[in-house]
Amino acid sequence: MKDLQPRIMIENINAIVTPLPGRAFIGMITNCVQQARLSIDIIQFEWKWYHHDHESSIQQLSYEVLQAARRKVAIRVLLNKEHPRHPLTPINKNTIINLQDAGVSAKFGPSSPITHAKLWIIDKEITVLGSHNMSRRAVTVNDEASVKIISKEIAGEYTRYFEALWNRI
Repeated sequence: MKDLQPRIMIENINAIVTPLPGRAFIGMITNCVQQARLSIDIIQFEWKWYHHDHESSIQQLSYEVLQAARRKVAIRVLLNKEHPRHPLTPINKNTIINLQDAGVSAKFGPSSPITHAKLWIIDKEITVLGSHNMSRRAVTVNDEASVKIISKEIAGEYTRYFEALWNRI
């Protein structure tokens, strides 16, 4: 697809950048979702929905996404889909169902190429990207690193990327 061809997007943009190593990620992304007013676009490789662990930081973030939808924030979520017997597919399907039940626009990306990005775009001004999946291990055990970038220009470029992935299905 032409829109996904490699290219230098933008360079040398003034932005506020906050590194989010390890557990710093979950508090920051939850706060960003709580403050969202217009839109949230999300791409995740994995998003576990912890029905029986309401206190989990990942489940708390999931609830905040649902709260944002109730505030009429436009939310789109694109999750990875592997072959039907891969354990990740039912995990993400469960999340898609829970999000759709709350009025969130959520769907699978194609099986090939896989959707491996971890990207959040909030109000077309804040971009959070990195290695964190939405799983308990990603925010408690694994060595993960993400970054929060406040820049309308950068958010605009990643919104174009999101749109290309969202619309290819």
